[in-house]
Amino acid sequence: MAGTVVPTRRSILPALILLAVSAANAEDLARAYPLEREFERIVNGFDGRVGVAAVHLGTGESAYLNPGEAYPMASTFKVAIAVKLLQRVDAGELSLAQIIEVKPGDLSPGSGMISQRLTKPGVKLSIANLLDLMLTISDNSATDLCLDLAGGHNAVNAR
Repeated sequence: MAGTVVPTRRSILPALILLAVSAANAEDLARAYPLEREFERIVNGFDGRVGVAAVHLGTGESAYLNPGEAYPMASTFKVAIAVKLLQRVDAGELSLAQIIEVKPGDLSPGSGMISQRLTKPGVKLSIANLLDLMLTISDNSATDLCLDLAGGHNAVNAR
């Protein structure tokens, strides 16, 4: 079917790593051996370059696998956009219920429902809807709107 994304081993691996790490009891794992060793165990036998960075937001502790390697962020940048945008929501600067008008100039090429199906003037979506479209179907128009609402690249990178 056109537009269907077929998961590959490369696209599934980051999710598997997150699931494996989050499924383990963090305290037991930390006592047993370093998180870096767990990363290595998970990716053992994987054919490709793998890099992982994990930061405990409460303590600031971090763990890495291949931290010196550079990897393209691709759509993972959308998570950083969501974090900064939700920070603005938590600060009371924006509301998830706030309605945003999607103008023809807001349509971005690439994946997503907005630019492919909602091309007629008059489309209005809440920030919650834009976040959902950005994160669940990787909608590029929603991403660009969320990036603007988050304060732009500099604000997201600073966060």
